[in-house]
Amino acid sequence: MAPDHRFRNAYWWWILVVVLLPLHSAGPFERLGPSSRFTDLVFSEIMYKPADRDDKRELEYIELFNSSAFPIDLAGYRVDGVIEHTFDTPFTLAGKAFLVLARSPQDVRSIYQITNVIGWPVTISTTNVVGKPRTCSLALRPCPVWV
Repeated sequence: MAPDHRFRNAYWWWILVVVLLPLHSAGPFERLGPSSRFTDLVFSEIMYKPADRDDKRELEYIELFNSSAFPIDLAGYRVDGVIEHTFDTPFTLAGKAFLVLARSPQDVRSIYQITNVIGWPVTISTTNVVGKPRTCSLALRPCPVWV
């Protein structure tokens, strides 16, 4: 009895479709996902001290990503470190959406053509008292609720 070649061909098609194609479509980069078990929010990009521009636009920003499929209310969250920003009012970040915190939101909107941009206080400096640059350390944490 001759071997059944249909089974062998179906097996290789299954390997191609189920195993190899998803690996190829994922690309060489890892997808954004939660960086902690405590929150689905991720610092997905940090533009810290960009090069000076001829048009004097300020393009320093931090990008947050909601890796969850569900919206997250950022009220009560605080970004600490080189910049400080507290989300005092209810602010909902949709699932799989980005939010950009920028020193100059208008400049970032116009250069990068994005809309979900808010500003942080201009009074925060990226240099310390001695004039040396601070290290770019950031933390995103919920503010404690005092009863």
